[in-house]
Amino acid sequence: MALNYLMRIPLLTRLGSHSINTVEAHARVLEELGHVSIAKFGAPNPLVEKLQQQLTEGTPTYLILVYRKAKEFHAIQARIGAIRVGSATEPIRSSVPEYYASLSYAASLWFTIQAPFEKSDLTKLRLASNKKPILKVLASTRTPAMIVETLP
Repeated sequence: MALNYLMRIPLLTRLGSHSINTVEAHARVLEELGHVSIAKFGAPNPLVEKLQQQLTEGTPTYLILVYRKAKEFHAIQARIGAIRVGSATEPIRSSVPEYYASLSYAASLWFTIQAPFEKSDLTKLRLASNKKPILKVLASTRTPAMIVETLP
């Protein structure tokens, strides 16, 4: 069963007195360039290697972005084109929303996608490690990123 990467994101990213809609900012870059890179700040999950292997094998692998709006979880997803563990390369820096410069591109994990985001149905996902429904996991933990799979 294919694994996918689920990442919590803030719907609004605050930089000083400005608020940026995180989803819209990435969607604009994707529309403009035909691809966008998305950062995961903090330590990468060790299973990222498995995701990279899936990409090499041609297995469709998705980045699922989860945010809260009106106290409900919402999710969008897109197929991952590439994963980079480590600092941002110049091609990555040129394919992110402008606000990343304010964050010094200080992420250790980067996903590049080349297809538009689509709505994701969280009721059809479970945590890969213990098979718990992802909505229950999201409601009971603040873990920022998880490896998930689709329910059989």
